[in-house]
Amino acid sequence: MHNYQAVTDRKIRLALIGHVLASHQTGHNSGVIHTGIYYEPGNLKAKLCQEWLKATVVFCKQHNLSYKQCGKLHNFVQLNY
Repeated sequence: MHNYQAVTDRKIRLALIGHVLASHQTGHNSGVIHTGIYYEPGNLKAKLCQEWLKATVVFCKQHNLSYKQCGKLHNFVQLNY
């Protein structure tokens, strides 16, 4: 049996399934907005991730929703065996 919760104090309504926040797919990616860094540059998935990231930030700003924009350092190396 699912436990449904609703946040109704905003113009949008969010329905959560489960007993804790991000217990489904969002929880699998630590609740972050995926940037597509692990996809090949120019790949459709990488492009869509970047577009979704920008659109999500704009949406959050327009609707006064909190989010945290942080960085991650990636160290790329080429291994020669």
